[in-house]
Amino acid sequence: MRIFQTFILPDELVARYNMSFAGCNFSRNLLRNAGFDKTYSLIPWTVRGELPQIDDEDYEVVYSSLRKRGGFIAKMAIFWEQWLLFRKIKKEDSVWFYNLYFLNGLVFLLLKVFKPSVKLNIIILDFTPAYTFKQQNYWCRFLINKADGLILLADSPFFSCENKEIIPGVVPSNGIKYPIIEKGNKEFLLSGMISDVIAMTPQVLDVFSKLPDCILHITGYLVNNEDIVKEYTARYSNIIYHGKMSYSEYTDLLHRVTFLLSTRNPDCPENKYNFPSKILEALFHNRIVVSTLDYSQLEGLRYVKINKENMVEEIQALVSDMADTVLTYANQAEMVTEKFCAEKWDMSMSRIENNSKKK
Repeated sequence: MRIFQTFILPDELVARYNMSFAGCNFSRNLLRNAGFDKTYSLIPWTVRGELPQIDDEDYEVVYSSLRKRGGFIAKMAIFWEQWLLFRKIKKEDSVWFYNLYFLNGLVFLLLKVFKPSVKLNIIILDFTPAYTFKQQNYWCRFLINKADGLILLADSPFFSCENKEIIPGVVPSNGIKYPIIEKGNKEFLLSGMISDVIAMTPQVLDVFSKLPDCILHITGYLVNNEDIVKEYTARYSNIIYHGKMSYSEYTDLLHRVTFLLSTRNPDCPENKYNFPSKILEALFHNRIVVSTLDYSQLEGLRYVKINKENMVEEIQALVSDMADTVLTYANQAEMVTEKFCAEKWDMSMSRIENNSKKK
């Protein structure tokens, strides 16, 4: 059996427990068409108490009653749940882990030691390098390099496994057509985890304070700089913070704007080996992506690369001729689907699993 271990809940619970919509959507897109026989969902350790009834035929949630106890025992529940998952996996299964860290590292280790015939594969979405054993990712990297196969969203020098492929993301194969951009507008969206490293928040706010004809929409979780965001939204009518939104509300907003901003700081090492899933999502929804980083894995797709030192001038130039901008960079959903649908992932996983058998 091919098993997918991930972290997923229904959208209403994703919002309640502050889980990642991007991560859950990634998993949902993947598990339905990538050839998995069974999917198990583990839950972040911050979720406590009684979990609402979840009836979803696509996945099974592994959730222990220990979480209802509170205190130290509730914190230890994540390790008991990994033991329960370990018992469910058979000796000839092929397991695909969604990332690897303390929430699923124990089950990986148990399988490696006590069920060595299980093929252990990992999908690496984001990985921040660690250089001391006191950091969690130091040990995660050690375990990742013991995997039988990897799929990475971005290439990285930190992993020694040669049985790997690079795919920047996955989109659904449901045939849904999203609105195309015909004329375009001067509205931009900054979404997700809003922080200095991931979004360069202070600089982006300052840029749009100098572009009164452009509207900046912000939605997601403010990791820091909350006071600065409130200050700018109060002073500048073209900067709007929507707070946290449901996924349906988010996609409604996404379809209203022409541009999706991906303003990761190119000077931060953790951004060199990661890939923002929202980029592929925006391209799939026919939006124009504006990025501060180059991504070789998007070869064949068009996006706008801007320099962080000249953001005001380059954004101004971008919106000065909307007709050429839209024709050049918008409406690429068909190509995105062709390159990154779940069926393509199924083929890559099969190649990796076959290579593991030859070892």
